Amino acid sequence: MSRKVTQTFAEAANGAVYASGVDASRGVNPTANAADGIFSDSLASELVTPVGSVTSGYTATFQVAMAA
Repeated sequence: MSRKVTQTFAEAANGAVYASGVDASRGVNPTANAADGIFSDSLASELVTPVGSVTSGYTATFQVAMAA
């Protein structure tokens, strides 16, 4: 089974996931955050800081504003 690492994680978290488990055989993340066509223009406001590890899992909080 393949997992998709979100580009909303910092490169260090993306790298840790790609270096472990089933993803380790796939090599490095094929799309760096700075090269992502969707996120590259506003990385500072879209990145989350995950807490946890590859073995225990990650959690993150991200606040989203919605207009009525």
